[in-house]
Amino acid sequence: PAAGSGEVCLQSVGHKERGRSLFLALRPTPTEDGAATFAASPSATETGSAFAVRMISGECAATPLTPPTATPLAPRAPPAYALSPAQRRQFAEDGFLHLPGLVGRVLVEEALRAVNAHLGLGAAAWVEDEDGKSALGGEIKRAPAVLDLLYATPAFGVAEQLLGRPAPVHAAQVALRFPSRTGGARPEDKWHIDGMKRPDKSAFNLLIGVVLSEQPADDYGNLGLWPGSHLRLHEAVRRLRERYTEQAAAAHGSHSKDHWMGETPTLDGAAVQPHVQPGDVLILHQKLAHRVSRNASPHVRYQVYFRVSHEMHEPSAPLGSVWRHFDGLSDADKCVPVDEHFAKG
Repeated sequence: PAAGSGEVCLQSVGHKERGRSLFLALRPTPTEDGAATFAASPSATETGSAFAVRMISGECAATPLTPPTATPLAPRAPPAYALSPAQRRQFAEDGFLHLPGLVGRVLVEEALRAVNAHLGLGAAAWVEDEDGKSALGGEIKRAPAVLDLLYATPAFGVAEQLLGRPAPVHAAQVALRFPSRTGGARPEDKWHIDGMKRPDKSAFNLLIGVVLSEQPADDYGNLGLWPGSHLRLHEAVRRLRERYTEQAAAAHGSHSKDHWMGETPTLDGAAVQPHVQPGDVLILHQKLAHRVSRNASPHVRYQVYFRVSHEMHEPSAPLGSVWRHFDGLSDADKCVPVDEHFAKG
């Protein structure tokens, strides 16, 4: 920056552990020489400096900034929850995992307390989403008690085991499903994938759902899933991209009800509704077809979703394979053939 501009020069001094997630937090007290520092560590609560921000009156210093003294990071510990070979294979085949009890009761209750306190704001707690429907908005999406469901539990570690190098997630979706006023199941063709309105249809890599209220049977507002549909839908997205440019898809309009431009894939069978308890976690491939089921119970269904991307994920980049950026899966894990029926679907 120009002399006297008051701008800030940023320089990374690196942590030299590529593939190991680090989190940054601004230290409240500048160092003696006037530098404001960031804390970098393997979790959101531990400390250890690896980045510095320094006000410079003239041009940026040509020499590297000296990082504050820090305790070296301990050797990588094994994941708090290690996926078994069978679970990895199941994820590859079905496109989702149900991990019971991954989040402890205390963290579930803290998140519920934060959500219910937010609901106490009344109309101010709600915003209109991209579909014109009411959704919880504001700071609840970034509330510490909500983000703790990802970072203070093994959930983010599971994402690391699948993606290898997931990018940090800074906000969540808090999804409530109120009891239905009328009976009747939802039509089985009302499925979607997140980001389906986008021309690229590849907004992220993993959907992580943390259950905050019990869903012991069908129609408690459960997430409805089509096992294995990620393979078919990935191929459908590939065909769509090959036949239509993104400009043509965008011109088709995100408000159109036909987001597949006349080539909506057909899925087999009915949705599976996992029966879950508070603290359970659902991990979905982004291309897995899903929907929310009706809530025939007398209770509100509470769920929190995190959308996780590999650090190198670019939605509009060439599509690649269905396992592009799933660096944590071995070749044997990924060896799930797409049958001819799926390829034609």
